Amino acid sequence: PQNKKRKAALAYRENIQKGDKIVTIGGIHGKVDSLKDTTVVIVVEGGMKIEMEKSAVSMDASMQMTEESVKQATWFSSFSSWH
Repeated sequence: PQNKKRKAALAYRENIQKGDKIVTIGGIHGKVDSLKDTTVVIVVEGGMKIEMEKSAVSMDASMQMTEESVKQATWFSSFSSWH
């Protein structure tokens, strides 16, 4: 299952196109402005452009949360409030 997720994420990153709305692994939401071999430039709210490695792209912003991501978010929430 983990290998399948890794392959799907890699395939998604390789097919990112200008105009796609994405979310980074750090939680930054933006729209793809331009692409290079290993980097992507996104535009965030306010028009600021950020260049980052493609490997920092987590998912398509239009993707719905899966049951797994809901569980992870719930766990993280409860863990954060505990500390």
